Amino acid sequence: MKSDVYESLLTLAQDRQAESPSLISRYLQELHQTIEKTDPAKNRGFLTVLVGFIEPKSTLCVKILSAREIPALDPNGLSDPYVKFRPYPTSAFLGKANPQQTTVKKQTLTAIYDETFFIPAKSDVFSAIKPVLVFQVYDWDRITKDDLAGEAIMSLESVPRVTSEAEVDSLRQATMTLWLPPEPSGEIFRVIESRTWDKEAVEFVKLRKKLGKMER
Repeated sequence: MKSDVYESLLTLAQDRQAESPSLISRYLQELHQTIEKTDPAKNRGFLTVLVGFIEPKSTLCVKILSAREIPALDPNGLSDPYVKFRPYPTSAFLGKANPQQTTVKKQTLTAIYDETFFIPAKSDVFSAIKPVLVFQVYDWDRITKDDLAGEAIMSLESVPRVTSEAEVDSLRQATMTLWLPPEPSGEIFRVIESRTWDKEAVEFVKLRKKLGKMER
């Protein structure tokens, strides 16, 4: 019978041989599962979106609909929320999968956006990895750094396939709970962090550390 130590060493060896995109996807998938077990009383609001994959164009369509019950992060008891999001692993999408951002909604804890974004993807985006979308809601500040209101992670493994943008509008809306991301940890993250020669890994580690250290 194989011992737990043997299994741990085997997993570590496999992680070190895996490509960075696969590890990034695994880390975010596991983080998503961990966050779902968080005490509901600690949530930071809710984000509602529509997401579909337009197969003929190999393009991800993301519609940011609304954010509600956002924490009051300004002295006036309100916030100026905007949504920023990005697909991971970024190498599975075209154009370097640059971060996308909505407009800022001033002085509100319930923001209505109704903004649509298109992210071109590689034709084999779902073949070898499990891509995810990572959303952050920020409070815009004119002078100081923008405050993080919360984060949500959506797995794209079962995202609906459609033939046009019009079909996306008929999909079921997804409402996600926002949470403050924990400081990054775990063996998978340490393996990603060790890849100082890999630009995708370096950028990912830098962002996760920054999010984990933001005021909470």
